[in-house]
Amino acid sequence: MERLGREIDGLKEGIKPYPASLLELRDTIGEELATRHNRIIKPRIFADLLEIRDPKWQKAVEGYLHTQKFYLLIEPLYFQEALEIYDRLKFTRHFYDLGLVDIEKVMGEKVKALPGSLAEEVETADPLARAYADFLLGRVMKCEKLEDLRKHRTAITPSCMLYHLWN
Repeated sequence: MERLGREIDGLKEGIKPYPASLLELRDTIGEELATRHNRIIKPRIFADLLEIRDPKWQKAVEGYLHTQKFYLLIEPLYFQEALEIYDRLKFTRHFYDLGLVDIEKVMGEKVKALPGSLAEEVETADPLARAYADFLLGRVMKCEKLEDLRKHRTAITPSCMLYHLWN
């Protein structure tokens, strides 16, 4: 009960209740990199950088992103080191369902979100988060009706009904 009370208080202050393992990984990577490079380096949680434009599409965005919304974004210069830290810690600290985004590779893909895609529902001022959102959501087409899903390779309804034509 006490934990729920803290989470509610945190939500009122805009603090999202993330898994403790995610916060531990973020903080550990940041601390180790700061020590190595003698400067502040902060991995950021993807979800912290996003706002959903239309609440009608919130379930669809969150459902499609699933655990990827908890992935960490880090400056490309430090990605390899962060990955090595994560790899070293994953078994001892049970970091199994977390991830780091290789944003340099994502940005190299130069994905442009299609008009009418789920990426339109995500707002962010962060260019790394924008690139990752477009990469993940830019080909997922929004459909108001179930019968429209099959018109697209990948599509989703506001109620989170997902259609994907597999290869």
